[in-house]
Amino acid sequence: MINKMNRFISIITCGLLFISMPLLAQEDRSAKDEANKSANDGQVLLIEEPPSPPKTTGFTKNWFIGLKGGATFFLSPLKTNPWSWGAGASLGKQLSPKTAIRFDYLYGNLKSDGEYKMEMADGTQINEKLYSNVDFMEFAMVLKLNMNDFFYSRSPKHLREFYVFGGGAYTMFRNKISNENGDFITGSGYSEEGDEETAENVMAVPLGLESPIS
Repeated sequence: MINKMNRFISIITCGLLFISMPLLAQEDRSAKDEANKSANDGQVLLIEEPPSPPKTTGFTKNWFIGLKGGATFFLSPLKTNPWSWGAGASLGKQLSPKTAIRFDYLYGNLKSDGEYKMEMADGTQINEKLYSNVDFMEFAMVLKLNMNDFFYSRSPKHLREFYVFGGGAYTMFRNKISNENGDFITGSGYSEEGDEETAENVMAVPLGLESPIS
């Protein structure tokens, strides 16, 4: 009977200890929280947030398009009336604040006329008015650099933005020389009879300096 009573008391004691341990731990935590609260009374706690990952521009952002047109000037031995026209379009992407890549399409005409003199092998001279007419088309890829950002960390307020660009281009053209009567004399991209053939093509290196109008 006594052994049963001792066993019963032992079971009850173990149960009370099992129940009281979480309560004691909770009271100890509460006491620590109260102590921390008292120590931090009157102070502002600053919680640092982890830095956000850097933002990327993405492929679909920072694209630009443009249309252009204007006059062309032909440097030719036939120096009269050297003005004509040209037009084009651009598609580009800003890669960074300093650099951009651009694809250009250009179509236009070059023309001039004037007196042409040439001495033949037999001593006779040819002196007649000739007309030169060139149609051309060009596809180019250029890299554009913001020069202000290369020299200044922050561009001065009243300084214009200047860009330098350069790259590679594929140019196709036909050149036709005719006389006052419109008769075909010679040309590139034409047969001997003056019929259009496959256009001539050359590789070119476009270079330039530009500044936006604002």
